[in-house]
Amino acid sequence: MAALAAPAYCLISLAAPPTIPPSTDTETYWQAAERGDYEKAIRLLTRAVKSGKLSGDDLDYAYMDLASLYNNCGVVQTKRGNHSMAISNYTRAIEIEPRYTNAYNNRGVAWMCKGGYIRAMIDFANVIAINPRYANAYNNLSMLLSICPDSTYRDGKFAITLANMALKLEGETPVFLSTLAAAYAEAGMFQKAIEAQERAMELLKEQGGDDSILADFERYLLSYKAGNPRRAEQMNFDIDNNKNK
Repeated sequence: MAALAAPAYCLISLAAPPTIPPSTDTETYWQAAERGDYEKAIRLLTRAVKSGKLSGDDLDYAYMDLASLYNNCGVVQTKRGNHSMAISNYTRAIEIEPRYTNAYNNRGVAWMCKGGYIRAMIDFANVIAINPRYANAYNNLSMLLSICPDSTYRDGKFAITLANMALKLEGETPVFLSTLAAAYAEAGMFQKAIEAQERAMELLKEQGGDDSILADFERYLLSYKAGNPRRAEQMNFDIDNNKNK
């Protein structure tokens, strides 16, 4: 099953590094994070926070970075298919920074992969409540309502509204146009689905997009031309692991 189209990965964006007290470890949390060892970075930074030697801006930056590290650790687990562990990491990030929109978005994706569709909807709704201009959340929720394996959660008309909102906020992207096509197909509007999917393919080619994504788009197009909506047995998303938008 092809991956469900969603926002592309972003690089880690940590705050300015706080002044960390001397440690017996020869590597700083910043260096560990830069090479992608987020679990070690979390251990090092947690040790610094618990030392009681940080205060003021240093402590604030440390907590900001700790939330980012838990989020990015969750992204790694999501890529590995360890969705339960990913959810735990995203939840820890949200506990540290309750308005961390990327962590909510990513946890919603992880819940979708586990079949926790209601919880996913709640997380995407939380993102939109915190930041009504967060286009990815509209797109992800639209995709859920369009191709969810469980018909209980599908709602093509509302999915169209959400997909159009994502496009209004972000402009035309191949992913968002493909989501709109899926929404149209779920609502039985196959000619519009075909037009949106063809536009997504055209834009993807103009941007020199990945051939595997283009192959997926071509398959979706054939499905719509046959009068069939998209369906997913397994939902796999790309995720945001940059700091709050």
